[in-house]
Amino acid sequence: METICLRLNPGTKLRETVYKIAKEHNIKAGIVLTCVGSLQKINLRLAGAEEVISNQDSYEILSLTGTFNNLNQGHFHISVADGKGNCLGGHLLSDNIVATTVELVLGKLSNKQFIREIDPKTGYLELVIKNDLLR
Repeated sequence: METICLRLNPGTKLRETVYKIAKEHNIKAGIVLTCVGSLQKINLRLAGAEEVISNQDSYEILSLTGTFNNLNQGHFHISVADGKGNCLGGHLLSDNIVATTVELVLGKLSNKQFIREIDPKTGYLELVIKNDLLR
């Protein structure tokens, strides 16, 4: 596994940056290893809901996890805490904006390819793992 370590500056979009790095490093199967920092804007879809939480305030990132590829396909979950310690979590959507910094470490898995295909059982784009012999 190769690792890519980044520090994101204020105003940077978190999810969009992961996809940008995936393209730059040709990451066909990527994982988020760790992520700490702060956001000035959150945009999350809550579990099992269509509801989106979009808010501008100060948030600390407690965790970010996910899988992604270089085709702008991914599945990310994030948890954040506000200034009172209240926690929110859900699916990381676009337009989550870095406040002061984000320290991000991504993993590039060798010989694998993550793609997303509609699963007839769930009706959602779900992860399909393939061996990638063309690396």
